Amino acid sequence: MEAVVECEQCGRRYAGPDLVGSRCPKCTGVLNTVALVRPEPRPDERIVEVYRAPDMVQAELIRQVLEADGILVAFRTLVAWGVHTFTVDGLGEVGILALESEAKRARKIVMDYLEQVSGDRPYEPEEQP
Repeated sequence: MEAVVECEQCGRRYAGPDLVGSRCPKCTGVLNTVALVRPEPRPDERIVEVYRAPDMVQAELIRQVLEADGILVAFRTLVAWGVHTFTVDGLGEVGILALESEAKRARKIVMDYLEQVSGDRPYEPEEQP
């Protein structure tokens, strides 16, 4: 992820986390962070399965967790949701896909999330900086 900074005086935007708090090259106003931007994926980057959810409901919950962490997600399933709303012999399973460069981190996030919701470990909120 890369920070996008904006000049509080002229509104010009620049990319780079090292620019936060520095002066705008055009008007000398202070640059403040306005957003985090993920770099575009490489066109030749592979997409891999990071988890196989038993149904679309769990897949959607995991998608939200991964996307909140900045990971692009796609689904792969054999049937249309709404036609078969249940899983029989894996028929309703949903493959959760991510970029190969983010797969290891995505798998860790999914496993941490599943441990947390299964009750194997208590909820521990992350400390805010």
